[in-house]
Amino acid sequence: MDLELAKQQIKEAVAKGDWLTVSRIIGAPLDPRKPNPDIVSAICEIQEPADPTEYLFYFDVDEDVKEVYTLTNTGTITCQTITPGTPSAVPFANFMSKCYSVHIVDLMNAKFDIIGKKKVAVGRSLDAKEIKKVLDLALTGTPGANQLAPDSGDTFFTYAKLLEMRKLIGDYSDDFVLIVGADVDQEILLWDYNENKYHSLKEALADLRIEIIKVSGTLKLDGGAEEAIFAANKALLVGRSSVVGRPISFGRKLIASVSMLGGEVDEAKQRIVIVQPALCRDGEAPKVSTWGMEQFNAVVINSKALASYEK
Repeated sequence: MDLELAKQQIKEAVAKGDWLTVSRIIGAPLDPRKPNPDIVSAICEIQEPADPTEYLFYFDVDEDVKEVYTLTNTGTITCQTITPGTPSAVPFANFMSKCYSVHIVDLMNAKFDIIGKKKVAVGRSLDAKEIKKVLDLALTGTPGANQLAPDSGDTFFTYAKLLEMRKLIGDYSDDFVLIVGADVDQEILLWDYNENKYHSLKEALADLRIEIIKVSGTLKLDGGAEEAIFAANKALLVGRSSVVGRPISFGRKLIASVSMLGGEVDEAKQRIVIVQPALCRDGEAPKVSTWGMEQFNAVVINSKALASYEK
């Protein structure tokens, strides 16, 4: 869009209180940082989004499954008893980003990149929450026998330990993804050097049908202390071709646009981003705020296809 035209349109939109138009004009600038990895698609079976009038999404489980791990409506992990062979219902969890503000003077001067960057921050915040909740759920749902630690004398994550993890879940899948924290990722990069083998061990991963995805970064959940999205010293091996497909079922709830609040819906993730004026307090300059929210849940339906490692 032409900058002068954008300036005029945004001034008219602000004057009318048309915050949905403001949100669309601002757009989202390019972010030089690498995007978050798509963990949800990598390890979850994605369900069709549920209608806004529904509160639950349904899934079927194997006959020998008596309980599953899922999220409560507040986002905490819980163990839910189910009846094998019958559909089970799970409530959606609600997730919101923090609220970011920009002075209206900057907005009226068409400094789109300022609030545009805030919209990017909203998206990254919700992406990080999705990743952390799904990975925490997978780690909690991993059977005790599949939770491994370094052998005596080992100072790094070894190729032999990866083979041990693969053996534990090899009867349930023949296609795998290894989620690794920053430290474990570095140790894998040093395998050829540390193991001193003739054949490249990293190349051997292709023969084992194992894809590696590194997860790093931090976030704050519900205003608490900053914490890692996935601990640097952990690894999670997920079998992606079990009899029920990926071992985690993931579903979103359809979100209707709240046009009166300037709401813009991301159709792919059923996520709404709001841009609206903020209340002025204690002599503050007028501001515009942006924040986002979504509703989803995930269920571990085949824990036997999960193995974890922690140093």
